[in-house]
Amino acid sequence: MKKGFFSFAAAVLLLVAVWETAVRVFSIPEYLLPTPTAVFAYIVQHSGFLIVHLASTFLEATLGLVLALVCAFFLAAFFAVSQPLKRLSLPIVVGLQAVPVVAIAPLLSLWIGVGLVSKVAMAMLLCWFPMIINAVRGFESTTLEQRALFTIYGSKRSQIFLHLQVPQSMRFLVSGARTSAGLAMIGAIVSEYTGANLGLGYLIMQATYQLDTVELFAAILLAAVSGLLLSWSVGLAERTILRRYLRT
Repeated sequence: MKKGFFSFAAAVLLLVAVWETAVRVFSIPEYLLPTPTAVFAYIVQHSGFLIVHLASTFLEATLGLVLALVCAFFLAAFFAVSQPLKRLSLPIVVGLQAVPVVAIAPLLSLWIGVGLVSKVAMAMLLCWFPMIINAVRGFESTTLEQRALFTIYGSKRSQIFLHLQVPQSMRFLVSGARTSAGLAMIGAIVSEYTGANLGLGYLIMQATYQLDTVELFAAILLAAVSGLLLSWSVGLAERTILRRYLRT
């Protein structure tokens, strides 16, 4: 794990060095591509202002991810209990995933408003699909031998479901949540494009209209860091809160 972190840090430092060097050597105007030092200086100088927008987007993405996790688990559980329901509903779920997210965001703003609820709903819709697919695979990953062993020891169908299929599905579901963390951030930011007065998406739109490239890069950088932080938080939850449960 430490080796992976140092490799990642080295890659980031190399990218920043190449970026800084290229801008200075080729004299690229700041309105086209600012230097990393200018972006970092802007973040430090306006940290209080940026933290407010960052916290808003991070909250929206986190709530969306948690709601998607809960909805994906229960929907996958229904699919596991009822195969006809799965055959009927799963194609609809796949079809909804194919709808462009940019087309959904304005509708959510129109139906729900431009407040927190529409942003959370957008983040949830964008990241729940990988979780559902992973959870369904988890419920279906139990073998006939495993179920037969539970039956031999007198377990009822509900006990097999709770003590075998649910733990198996949680392994896959958490894996899907880690993959979806970045998607939750994207969903929250895209939703802010369609109507908001707070958040990184709002900040990106304002900076674009004002041709403030330094602020634009600062907002994009914070969005990337937030996605990584959210993914790391899910991984931490997997290693701490869920570890004992997943071993059952």
